[in-house]
Amino acid sequence: MIQIPENFTEFLYWIKERTELFWSIDPNTSTNDFVCEDWIYGAKWIGLSESEIDKIEIKYSIKFTSEHREFLKILHTIDRKEKLDYTNSFEKDNEILIEEVPFFYNWLIDEVEIRERINWPFKTIYEDVVGENDVWLKSWGKRPNSEIEIKKIYTDWFST
Repeated sequence: MIQIPENFTEFLYWIKERTELFWSIDPNTSTNDFVCEDWIYGAKWIGLSESEIDKIEIKYSIKFTSEHREFLKILHTIDRKEKLDYTNSFEKDNEILIEEVPFFYNWLIDEVEIRERINWPFKTIYEDVVGENDVWLKSWGKRPNSEIEIKKIYTDWFST
């Protein structure tokens, strides 16, 4: 029977050890029923230092919980990205494009993607306020006619 550690930090190291072991088995020569995909074969986890986490919190104006900091120290991201092949249409002889997609975003290099994810809640709700859904909370008072004032009220509410 597999014993899963109860201590959070030990559990994270347990995950790291087990996943890296799974990824270390060559999927092309293994006789196991379940193997990793080729792109992740040989992958290793990359952790962050306390200093790197501190800099990320400052850069993105965020604060990680102690548990999330511990996670980032051990299982921040892996040392490669998956390569996805795709085309822009179903036409014959269409150019095959390749996009690299992270397993976990790397807080040190995936700034565009991370900022998109951080800003997604603000933008999504704001679209409901100014778009066809016409959302307006009673607690915001009378809806102004000016889009600038609407955005200010919404931004103040969202920031709170």
